[in-house]
Amino acid sequence: MSDDTPVHLLDRTSNYDKHPSIPAGSATDCFTGWSAIAGRLRATGARTIVVEAYPGVSQHDLEALARELQPDSAIDAAGALKDVREVERLVAADVTDDPVFGRLSHLTIQDFFDSAALARLQKEAAESSGLVVVFGTGASLVARGDVVVYADMRDGNRSSACVATSSRI
Repeated sequence: MSDDTPVHLLDRTSNYDKHPSIPAGSATDCFTGWSAIAGRLRATGARTIVVEAYPGVSQHDLEALARELQPDSAIDAAGALKDVREVERLVAADVTDDPVFGRLSHLTIQDFFDSAALARLQKEAAESSGLVVVFGTGASLVARGDVVVYADMRDGNRSSACVATSSRI
């Protein structure tokens, strides 16, 4: 065959992984349900627990986990987000007419937060005593947790999330 043969006609083995996964430990390393997850996180003795979240995670679920942790202070990172109009102006150059595809953006997560509001939440977290839980998208901008959890739970999986133990827990 010549050098211009389309890839799909070449005699080769696909390297596409149809079932990607990230090992999270054995079943005994995982905890399901808010009570078990909160118990495992509290058992670490951490003073600050940060629950960083994918933007699509249910606010209700994040609040449920925060309540279950029984913190002395709970801080929702959403309190430092820029208002909707400001975000719309910020992303306008990257939005196209296509409802699915836009342009790659130079923006970072920090760009979506009001710096003064973020500084207030950072101060609140630093000055709080007892167990502090910071949750939501951008929570890791508010505080550096002794334990950091990444929440990527779909709405249909309420109360059935799994937290795997790691070297940090």
